[in-house]
This record gives sequence, C-alpha cells and structure tokens, in this order.
Amino acid sequence: MGKEFGDNHIVGVTSPVGLGHRYYLETVISELSTLGGNKLKTAVFDPSEHGSIFSKALWMVLRKMYELGAQGGTLEKLYKFTRTNSDKAGLAMFLTSIDARVALKEFNGPILSDHALGCIGKGFLIQGDVWAEGLYAKTGADMVFVPVEDAAKLLKKHGLSDGKVRDVGGFIVSSILKNRRLREDREAHLREGRAYVSFFGTGASARPHYEYLQRRLLPGLKPLIDKGSVTLNVFTGKNSRKAYEIAKQCTEIGLNCSLNEGLDLDFDSQVNIVYAKNIKEAVAFMVRVGCMTDIGVGMVGEKVGWPAAGIYFQPLYPTSLNAGYNQEYLIGRDAISTVEEAESFPEMLEEDLKTGARKIQRRLKVANEIPIEGAQNAARIIYDGSSLKDSLV
Repeated sequence: MGKEFGDNHIVGVTSPVGLGHRYYLETVISELSTLGGNKLKTAVFDPSEHGSIFSKALWMVLRKMYELGAQGGTLEKLYKFTRTNSDKAGLAMFLTSIDARVALKEFNGPILSDHALGCIGKGFLIQGDVWAEGLYAKTGADMVFVPVEDAAKLLKKHGLSDGKVRDVGGFIVSSILKNRRLREDREAHLREGRAYVSFFGTGASARPHYEYLQRRLLPGLKPLIDKGSVTLNVFTGKNSRKAYEIAKQCTEIGLNCSLNEGLDLDFDSQVNIVYAKNIKEAVAFMVRVGCMTDIGVGMVGEKVGWPAAGIYFQPLYPTSLNAGYNQEYLIGRDAISTVEEAESFPEMLEEDLKTGARKIQRRLKVANEIPIEGAQNAARIIYDGSSLKDSLV
C-alpha cells in the first residue's frame, strides 16, 4: 500500500477501536470527496486489516482494554487514569503506527489520521473532541485539527506549537445529518407530540448503558410506543448478541420489532434494532439511524455536534473522558439534558410531548448556536494546502 497511489489520492489511517474516531475520519473524507469530485481517490489504512500479525494482536489488546474500561468499576478508573497519562505512551504510539509508516513510506500525498496511536509522524490528525489528551501533542503530525479553542489551548499546554494545532471552528457532523428537510421533519414531529427516539450503544458496548436501556428506557417508553407517540430505534454497533437480546425482550413485553443487519434498514416497526458487521459499516449505520432520530439517548461522544443539527440528546453516564467533556460542554450550555435526568426521561418525554416538546425545543434553540462546520473547514484546509487541488484540475 502506498506505491499504487497518485497525486489525486488522500489516505486515511484509522484506529480500529471504537466508532467515534472512524466517524470523524469518514466525515472529513466525505467532505474532501465533495470538494474533489469524482477525480479524487480515497483509501483507508486499517491495521486490523492490512497490518502484520503483531500489529493485529496489539490492536486487539488495545480494543479489549477500551471495552473493559467501559464496563464500570475499577477497570473503568484504571482506563481513565491511563488516558490522562497517555503523553508518556511514546513507545506504544510507535508500535501501533509502524505498519502504516511502512505501508505509506513512499506516498507523498495528504494523509489524515483519526487517532494519535495511528498517526505516522506526518500529515493531518483529527482530534474531534472538546478534551485533548497529551498524546496528541507528541505524534509529530504536521497539523492537529481541534473543534474548539479550549482544545487548542490544552494541546499547546502539552507542548504542541501554535503552528501545528488548528481550531477548525466547529464540531464534525455528517452533512446528511444537517439536511434542512430532516431538521424540519424533526421539528414537525415534536410539535405534533411524537418522536423517533434512538438509543445509541458505544463501540465499547458499555454495560451501564445497556442496563439502563433494558431496565428503564424500553419498559418506560412502552406506553408511548403503544400509543404510537414514540418509535424506538436501538443501535448496538457491532454487538449482535445485544441486538438479539433486546429483540427477545421486546417480544416478551409485547412490542413488535425488526432486527436489521444490512444497508436496507427498516424503520417501520415499534422498535427497530440495528447492528453491523464491522466498524466501517457501524459508522454508516449510526449515521443512518441518526437520520431517523429526533431524540438520541446514550453517551454523546462523537455525536457532540448532533444537537446543533436538531437532534436532542438525553446523555448517559460517560465511560470515557472524551465523552464526559463533550457532554459537559453541552450540559453547561443547557443544550441537552443532564445525566441525572435519564432516570425520569420516559416520564419527562411524555409530559413534554403534550406541549409540543417546548422544553426540548428550547434547548435545541440553544444548541443551534453551536458551530458544526468542522468537517467542511478541515477538508478545505487539507484541499487548499496540499497538492490535491492542482492534481485534480
């Protein structure tokens, strides 16, 4: 990989762990494709697919750490401690990126990495969250993209020079989610006293979130689902076991559901359960579910900009530091509910829908002021500042 690419290529380097980083990468690449038209060629290097046996094993260990860190208790505390001290993980960063370094050694075009652990010491690096860990200041990337000035200040504090960090002026949100017709549909649904509510599982399949879904959200929303006021979508990422477990629970409590694996997603049942086979597919499905969402329930994470696109959020307990800071950014602006409101969310929703969702609409109006042009701005910086523009003429 590398020799076959020409001047009209951009290569993304992904970290095969959670969904958020890949979502950021795919969204910026999509914006680049819009700028470059059909002449621009894109490819993604995934060490879990193209790497050596050693690299695949290393990433498998990291993925397991990520998953264990989302299950609560001591392991979660240990995982968060590791993240706050990640600037000391230079050796790990070298080992996790070595296959990409070798594969792309002869490629001189723009390279876009979605995680510090996958960065090959040059090119562009996306840090799409409010909180920026120290590791992102140690990668050697030519430029690190951040969504807000606070993240830029934090990376500078960690030692990154002014010229190597760029505030792209907003969060990364897929263009399709910002579609005006979808926004108008969401507003209309809420005014009419109905809603598509979507539970979003994380890439780590956080135990506390599924416990909440099965104990509180699904039974609590059942009266509204039975009345036809709410349609519930459940996105389980790559976790097919959870998808089937939830489908079984729906049957037991008398709700009809569809279980979708594949691009032809059906949202016609009372409960629509969606899961994917791999990370790339999961990112695409997550966005597809987002298009059918008026209210999201889950850890905000990479969806930090979605409320500004008109998708309200009931956040759940953040099992990662990134998600925690993203949620606090929104909660501090009163743009979404608090985590504590999750327990009473079904009842709150029932009451609010009776008024045309005035409370939700008020918070969405606040969220509308949050900038979400990060993907377009990052793509323009890459496009204008590299050889891409000239090569596509």
